[in-house]
Amino acid sequence: MVVRRRKAETEGKEVHSEQTISSSRAVKASFITFLSLFLLIIWGYHGYLVFNGFVLHYYEDDLVSKIVLNVSLLMLHGWLSLKLLTYLNMVMLDNDIDSDHKKYL
Repeated sequence: MVVRRRKAETEGKEVHSEQTISSSRAVKASFITFLSLFLLIIWGYHGYLVFNGFVLHYYEDDLVSKIVLNVSLLMLHGWLSLKLLTYLNMVMLDNDIDSDHKKYL
C-alpha cells in the first residue's frame, strides 16, 4: 500500500530538465575519472620501477645520478598528469558547472 502511494506520488511529479544530469556531462566526468585512475596506476608502476632500480641495481656505478634522474622523472610524471587532468576538467566540465550555478542565482 505504501509502495503504491509513493509510486503514484513520484509519477505525478514532473522531472525538470534543469535538475537532470545530461548524459554527455556524465560521459565526460566518467572519462576524466577513468583517465585519472589510469594515470594513477601508471604513476604507481613508475614508482615501483624506480624503487626496483634502487634495490636491485645498487651496486652499479653512478648511483646518485640514477637516483636524481629517476626521482625527478617520477615527480615530472606526477606533475604532468595533474596538469593534464586539471586542464581536461576545466575544459570539459567547468563551463557546465558555471551555467548550472547561474540557473539558481
